[in-house]
Amino acid sequence: PAPAAAAERLSTAYEVRWLGLEIGAIEVGLELAPQRYAITYLARTAGILGALWPFVSDARSDGERAGATVVPRHYAGSTRRGDEERAWSVGFAPDGRAMRVEVPEDDLADREPVPGPLRVAPDPLSLAVEAIGRAGAGVVADGRSFDGRRVLQLGLACTAAGAAPEGTVELPAPQPALVCEVDGELIAGASRRWQGRDARDEERRPARVWLAQGLLPGAWWPVLVEAETRWGAVTARLVRVSALPDAS
Repeated sequence: PAPAAAAERLSTAYEVRWLGLEIGAIEVGLELAPQRYAITYLARTAGILGALWPFVSDARSDGERAGATVVPRHYAGSTRRGDEERAWSVGFAPDGRAMRVEVPEDDLADREPVPGPLRVAPDPLSLAVEAIGRAGAGVVADGRSFDGRRVLQLGLACTAAGAAPEGTVELPAPQPALVCEVDGELIAGASRRWQGRDARDEERRPARVWLAQGLLPGAWWPVLVEAETRWGAVTARLVRVSALPDAS
């Protein structure tokens, strides 16, 4: 099989822990071609939390690309909590405007409206693809995402971090690493049901994301995420990587 460093399609898995306890699992898949991309995300609760509160969230985004620049075309997401399932999607025009948004009526009724000027690409997954393509020591950037339901403002600041952190998946060879602080704020589409809980916590520290090379040609990939929450520290650690054959 082709080595991971040469893969155009990548499948990764992360173990999510809270205060040392396993609480979730995340799978992320990425397909890169010279003029297109697709990224998928699947998260679920695990361990005791999964038994008490089974929850699954997934999303997919695809579009066109030119180097590190992406042009999203379609985003779809869903959540499943017990017997309750909710799905939504958004399609983007070439200029980035959302030309088709499909969100359940009860979800729309529960949220503050998103103004027209904010209903534009990229979606969260496309923004992540662009971020890893542009990451580097000293890079400071910000961006905004729209997933059909809400708008997030995100900031990124990266510095060199030496070697990748221990305890993550073994990389093909010793690789340099970046550590990036990622901060976010919900600016439109807040849930009325959770009014106040989506508000920005001024005392909350940005999440820290370690990225390493060697998994994608010429690009970085997250290997460890640390985030502080009101309930304690949460980590997502890369535990499995598979290079998939190119399907183009």
